[in-house]
Amino acid sequence: MIFIFLGLAFIVAALVVVPQLNALPIIKRSVSAVCVLVGLLMFANTSFLMVPEGSFTTLNRIYMADDLPQGRVMGYEQGKVFKGPQARYITQGFHFMPFVSVLHDTRTHPLTTVNEGQYLSLVAKDGRTLPTGQFMAPEWEMDVNEMLKPEVFLDPSRGNGFKGTQLTVLPPGRYPIHPDLWDVKHGVALTVMTGEVAVVRSNVDTNTDLDCDKLPATNNASDLNAILVPRGCKGVWDEALVPGRYYLNQLAQTATKQTTRAVLWAYVGGYTRRELNLTVADDGTISQEESVQEVPIDPEAAGEAIIVRTKDGWTLAIELYVIAQVHANNAPRVIAGVGSMEAVENRIVTNIARDLLQQKAGVTDAKDMVTAREDLVALLEDAIKPEAAKTGVTVAEVRVGEIVLPPELLLPLRRKQLASSLQDTYAQETLAATERANTENAREIANQQKTIVAAEMNAKAAKIIGEGKKNSMILVAEGQAAQRDVIGKDATVQLMIFERFLEVAKDNPDLIKVPMVNVQGGGDGESLAGMAAVLGSTSNLAQFMKSGKETE
Repeated sequence: MIFIFLGLAFIVAALVVVPQLNALPIIKRSVSAVCVLVGLLMFANTSFLMVPEGSFTTLNRIYMADDLPQGRVMGYEQGKVFKGPQARYITQGFHFMPFVSVLHDTRTHPLTTVNEGQYLSLVAKDGRTLPTGQFMAPEWEMDVNEMLKPEVFLDPSRGNGFKGTQLTVLPPGRYPIHPDLWDVKHGVALTVMTGEVAVVRSNVDTNTDLDCDKLPATNNASDLNAILVPRGCKGVWDEALVPGRYYLNQLAQTATKQTTRAVLWAYVGGYTRRELNLTVADDGTISQEESVQEVPIDPEAAGEAIIVRTKDGWTLAIELYVIAQVHANNAPRVIAGVGSMEAVENRIVTNIARDLLQQKAGVTDAKDMVTAREDLVALLEDAIKPEAAKTGVTVAEVRVGEIVLPPELLLPLRRKQLASSLQDTYAQETLAATERANTENAREIANQQKTIVAAEMNAKAAKIIGEGKKNSMILVAEGQAAQRDVIGKDATVQLMIFERFLEVAKDNPDLIKVPMVNVQGGGDGESLAGMAAVLGSTSNLAQFMKSGKETE
């Protein structure tokens, strides 16, 4: 407005004030021309807009317009101009609009940025009233940039937009959001990763051309009931969203992700493990010591191990593993019929497994439960697989893990096995000791081989000598027998004695004394002189025999 007054002031000055000046005509004309030019520039300054890059300008009409109808935020009608926010915005650049700054208040706004992985939901402050029963405007059929133009959105012949929450959302980009027409809210886009799908429950019909009759999820009467609708209709869509990024209005459509990968439901922990440890002393006695360990429930597990009581009264803990999977085409049936894959595990699989194992244990002894593992697996698979399939879940296999028996049940068998093992060990040790002794004996024999050979040779020589003596004695005996027959028995014996005596005397001639001196005198038989002469003489039998040999 200031520019209008300034422009008028300069023009009035040029037409009224300047001609009254006491100056040369050429000077007055020049000053008047300048004042008129400045005045025109002031008027022109109210008639153009310069919108910077990355921005847009909105107009709010103040003068020379009709009042807004009651209940309207932004007026739009062909051939009429209303006060208040105008159903248009000015994009970046230079724009000439006569007296725009005089008739309007102008405001410049930055473009709204929607980042990657986000979307922008819109709420229109003006437009047609939604039909009864609807809480959200139907999807915009034109380009979203046309939707953002107020003159298009509010024009009944073009956009005919509805007031309120819009089903259409804006994907990543930069947009001129008119603040007088739109309220906005940022949302996060739905990202479906590899190995999963998304099941959509829509609160609105997004496509009026579809036949949205509700369809059963399966034609099998025994399957769980689940109602699905075609994609674009109100309800749970029968087609899951495959991996990708989707810009769904979360106020209208709720997506539930479902993994299509195989998952493991483990029933482990939640029991007390008791062990009886056996120890063998040096004297062979067996002692036992109890150890107790609490096995906690794994936070990632489906549940604790299944506790059962057997026919013979023992309490066992059975660990169980179930591998399950949901195929993409069955995901809507799982979500609509049960709610989630975890609900199938909690409500169906767990209850069936507990019931069957408890029934089987009630008619089976504790020890037989361990050997009946294959029967348990077959029993569980035959029951769980068809029941899970009714909900859309495929159970690939069931596996029985550890069957935890009370230690007292296995104690007699373990002690018997240990005693038998000790007996075998002692026998092996005895055999090893015997073999070791034989080895040492053989080693010593090898070390004394020279002595042994010499002894063997001596033994053989002695044997030969003995045989020779034996033969000699036989011949001597035969000769003696013949001699006895000739000279008689007594003479033969005396002769043999004499011969033996001669042999000994020959080897030991000093044994016999033979006097070489004749002692005479005294006539006293008790005199010792003669004996002393004999014994004291150096002559003896040896000298006699020696002298005999010398004589010879």
